[in-house]
Amino acid sequence: MLHHLRCGNEDGLQGGESGLTRVLVAALVRHAIAEEEYVYPAVRRQVSGGERIADRGLAQHAQLEETMQQLADFRAATAGYWRLLAALTAEVRRHVRYDETELFPKLRASCTRSDLGWLGERVAGLSGPRQDPPRIWRTTSGDPPLIEQVRAALVARRGISR
Repeated sequence: MLHHLRCGNEDGLQGGESGLTRVLVAALVRHAIAEEEYVYPAVRRQVSGGERIADRGLAQHAQLEETMQQLADFRAATAGYWRLLAALTAEVRRHVRYDETELFPKLRASCTRSDLGWLGERVAGLSGPRQDPPRIWRTTSGDPPLIEQVRAALVARRGISR
């Protein structure tokens, strides 16, 4: 999806870059919710040093959310938009690399196959692809930050209590 944005490929979505950006933000927020609701608590319980690992993941999520909020304030296809999109791409890659090299190997080594199956089902249910991102994008000064609006809409849609 990041590749489509960088290449200007709308991939059949209405709204061009801003439409793809909405889909990207919704996908990243779904990913964050899944990790925060299921993965990080499991890491804290099961993995030696899990508090540090989960806290680092949460810090990465906070940085991603800050960049996504800044991205929402720029008009698509402006220099600031592309700069923030490049920063978001780098942050996502860093987070994925951390998950794949640090978090997931330790979680796999610490959990039973059954626990991992249960966890995978929960995460897949929250972070699976959806074609209908929340129709929330432009905010006014009185609105909650964009990410909080998307998170609230997704949490309400999935019936998750926080």
